[in-house]
Amino acid sequence: MTGRCPGPTLRITRGEDLCVRVVNDLAEPTSVHWHGVRLPNAMDGVPGLTQAPIAPGTSFDYRFRPPDAGTFWYHAHIGAQVDRGLYAALIVEEAQPVDVDRGIVLMFAVPPGRAARRRRCSSTDRCVPMSQCGAANGCACG
Repeated sequence: MTGRCPGPTLRITRGEDLCVRVVNDLAEPTSVHWHGVRLPNAMDGVPGLTQAPIAPGTSFDYRFRPPDAGTFWYHAHIGAQVDRGLYAALIVEEAQPVDVDRGIVLMFAVPPGRAARRRRCSSTDRCVPMSQCGAANGCACG
């Protein structure tokens, strides 16, 4: 995403249409998930569930109208793409500006090779294979 990590912060006013064209220049499929945003299911960006992955060399247009103001984030939803920096902030501002001194967006990431370890799964946990989540110990516990 533009060679920056994190990617560009997107800003929009609540109730306006957000239109983002994702052009996949990667050598693998990708998608974009709009974390925490209430939106049409077809725009949710979960490959195999709410949309087909965006194949290499193709594009997909995300179009939706965020109904809630707030600070959200968007990120790739395939493999370790988030770990490689494919994420950024989405700021949905109120229709009437809120009186603040300044707004600062902070995004933290774990450097590559230093991924946070998840606890070991027990037999009662719902586990997802590592190939689906990138967990260092072989599963993600829920």
